[in-house]
Amino acid sequence: MRTWLVNLWDNFRSGFWFIPSLLTLLAFVLGFTMPEVDRYVSSSIPAWMHSSPETARATLTTLAGAMITAAGLVFSVTIVALSITSSQFGPRLLRNFLSDSITQLALGACLATSLYSLLLLTAFSHSEDTVFLPFVSIYLALLFALVTLYILIYCLHRVASATQADNVVAEVAEDLEDSISRIFPENIGEKSDDLVESEKKAVELFSERSPQPAPVEATKEGYLQAVDFEGIIGLAKKSDLVIKLISRPGDFLMQGIPIAEVQPGTNLDEEVQEKLNKTLIVGNRRTTQQDMECAVSELVEVAVRALSPGINDPFTAIRCVDRLGAMLRRLAKRDMPVPYRLDEEGNLRVIARGYTFPNVLDCAFDQIRQHSSGTVSVSLRLLESLEKIALCVDGDKQKAAVLRQAEMIYRGCVTAISEENDRDDLAERYWFVLKALGENPDDHEPFSQDWKGLSSQQE
Repeated sequence: MRTWLVNLWDNFRSGFWFIPSLLTLLAFVLGFTMPEVDRYVSSSIPAWMHSSPETARATLTTLAGAMITAAGLVFSVTIVALSITSSQFGPRLLRNFLSDSITQLALGACLATSLYSLLLLTAFSHSEDTVFLPFVSIYLALLFALVTLYILIYCLHRVASATQADNVVAEVAEDLEDSISRIFPENIGEKSDDLVESEKKAVELFSERSPQPAPVEATKEGYLQAVDFEGIIGLAKKSDLVIKLISRPGDFLMQGIPIAEVQPGTNLDEEVQEKLNKTLIVGNRRTTQQDMECAVSELVEVAVRALSPGINDPFTAIRCVDRLGAMLRRLAKRDMPVPYRLDEEGNLRVIARGYTFPNVLDCAFDQIRQHSSGTVSVSLRLLESLEKIALCVDGDKQKAAVLRQAEMIYRGCVTAISEENDRDDLAERYWFVLKALGENPDDHEPFSQDWKGLSSQQE
């Protein structure tokens, strides 16, 4: 249930309608309640707050018109910013801009102040000798207008800053850091105290010698945004099943394609399949709730677009490589989530498909490497980042993944770059990566006796 609520809240806050709707609703309520407060305190209102009916009516009319004009300004600036963001950084990044509460707050404040002023105009009443004017409500409208102006000024500053490349990259990197904190490690159910025992049981259940597991096919089509793991563990316990998930958040599901396997297969029926599909949140786009590679791909998209011939901005690509390198250094120090999850009684219930460091490394660097093979500055920064990552990796698989990326970067650049000095710079940086990994550079191309001098200087 918590997963569904988090996903619902993410959809709400990423739309322009949520905060403006709340503020206009508040303005509607205040527009009818504040005049009644004025009637209650009318006898104690000081004389300096009084004004003529013509002045009060003109003030409210001016405020209502001015705030509608300001709302149009906010809308126009927002459309321009969205157009720039989409064309320069990629349409996927519109999600970050749309979820910015400042823009929504500015638009909502303008609409709410205008609506509140219009409703106050209907509160004017005439008796035989006097005219009732809601003076407190009018001064509150002036206060709302003043606050809205400050919000509008900050919104314009925010929009101007948000479209700068460095700030865009920093915001996406912050989103990526939040995803890492949530997912690595991700507490799904109770972690097994005996990983070896859980792994042994999983291998026995889904080996070729075991009875054929029953597949569960997807009934929905779209991107898997999140999985309600609490619900899936409860379902497995109730039906006495062990569920092996084939898909993970970020994968595209197709109707009729298996998304999970269950053992024993004889316990699977249509009701269980339907409930299992309901634990999967599917949508038209990827989100960062449980999909860390979504934020990684957004940074990669910014870098790839910056390297395109139409933009040709290697500096932005270098900023993205720096952020991705810092993320991979932190990730290398974290434990990968254990795929085996137990229920409260200690029985294995779910085998999740998680992330691995080599997969994330490839997702972060593959496309940038492929598009930067002819750009020396970006390729050098990729190798510099790999050198820093190599100092943190632990384990043969992680080291092999870093070495594989370094080799591909060097080979791709050597064939694309004709300048000998540039190739020497790349080879030198490649040499440092090999040393950071504990490799002997003499065992790798292109190093020979000519590079012994560099080795002796560093040692």
